Amino acid sequence: ELNEMTMDGVFRFVLAQQLCDLLAFKTIAASGERATILHYSQNNHVMKDGELFLCDLGATHNYYCADISRTFPVNGRFTERQKRSMRSSCRPRRSWKKTPESASR
Repeated sequence: ELNEMTMDGVFRFVLAQQLCDLLAFKTIAASGERATILHYSQNNHVMKDGELFLCDLGATHNYYCADISRTFPVNGRFTERQKRSMRSSCRPRRSWKKTPESASR
């Protein structure tokens, strides 16, 4: 069984291999419904087949903080519904050329 804490541990292990000494913030490793909880931090549930896994990770090195967020399927394959959802959430919502004048001040 793969769980969220294992995924958090893998990230920390890779950081140690790269000599990154600090996390930029507490890692969010959330699967299923827990991935919808803002600032989820328990990272202790078993990941299930068919769920999505969200990771929001950050590391520091030489006073530089880096942040990455990714979502992927636990079993390695998106369902058709998940594909549609991911595609729609990745599309730009508005062209910068259509931004109202007031927003550019």
